[in-house]
Amino acid sequence: MVDVPFTSTATPKTRRRPIYSASVALCHAWLGLTACGATAAIALNTKDPAIHTVRTTSERYYPIVHHGLTLGAAQYVDRPYRFGSIPPTLVGATFIRTANDDKAETGPHFLELQARQPITVYIAYDNRASRLPDWLSSFTATGEQVLSDDLSAKGFSLYRRDFPVGPVVLGGNGVPPRPGSMYTVIVT
Repeated sequence: MVDVPFTSTATPKTRRRPIYSASVALCHAWLGLTACGATAAIALNTKDPAIHTVRTTSERYYPIVHHGLTLGAAQYVDRPYRFGSIPPTLVGATFIRTANDDKAETGPHFLELQARQPITVYIAYDNRASRLPDWLSSFTATGEQVLSDDLSAKGFSLYRRDFPVGPVVLGGNGVPPRPGSMYTVIVT
């Protein structure tokens, strides 16, 4: 529960209400999250002005985890993997919890989010991939990486790019002959 201000025709008040719907609560229960946990602030939380409205061509649910990039946070909506190492400058950043089942998606227009202010987008891309997708060539390698507790993963290299207010379009993860796990989107 979170305190949210609202106004009525009478006087301003503060009330307590959940920040997510029953279907999101079910998803959170599956992931082992609670409404009070740091990772429970999701796409329906409008207090973080940076981004909103994530859409994918796969139509899978991709929650925005506002200020939730922490050690032990779930990396994917459909896998139990958790973040094990994060560069200090990104701890507490907002990220989009992607679906690893989308790792084979291709094309230049897979994921779109709306930026309410200028943002920097980091892509954590699996080091096991045989090559990078073309759309990622407009990003700059940072030399840093994120690790997860997936024992088969070899880390996720970070790539960054600045975006203005408006739509941010990212391509698919799948690049033949061997895509790695789905990328993670981190926003600062």
